[in-house]
Amino acid sequence: RDITPEHSFRKIISIFEEICVAVSYVHEQKIIHRDLKPANILLTTDADLRPGIKLADFGLAMDLQNNADEGQIFGTPHYMAPEQVSREQRIFQPATDLYSFGCLAWSILSGKPPFSGYGKNTKDVLSAQKHMNPPELMTRFSVPEGLESWLLKLLRKSPLDRFLTAAEALRNLP
Repeated sequence: RDITPEHSFRKIISIFEEICVAVSYVHEQKIIHRDLKPANILLTTDADLRPGIKLADFGLAMDLQNNADEGQIFGTPHYMAPEQVSREQRIFQPATDLYSFGCLAWSILSGKPPFSGYGKNTKDVLSAQKHMNPPELMTRFSVPEGLESWLLKLLRKSPLDRFLTAAEALRNLP
């Protein structure tokens, strides 16, 4: 059967739903992943061949009860939340992972992270993550109504302006 844009977006949205469920579970365990990116999202199938999502690489994960960090910047620049980019004392929260999820979702929809065209080096990308708004979302097909605004809410600079939990992001996914 032909793959239509509508079929593709239904598949993409189901993947976003699965990621929300997986991230929500991690947060319920009082853990922040801090490195959500395409390489750390594994697509799986169970015995009934149903698709699923597994989160991988918890090497930068942090306990929500001990979530302040000073000093070095850790993460993958194109997927880091603004609060991860700062060198001052940083408080990480579920919204930190949701920003990274927004960058991941942007990559799925457009084929590249939102700040991939900024500057020539890592420092420029980190500065864009911290200070710039995402460019216009460019995709091959029209994005379904509500999906772009959902995505842009994930990418807001202030953690308080994003969805506060993955469960809230899931409830608001169009």
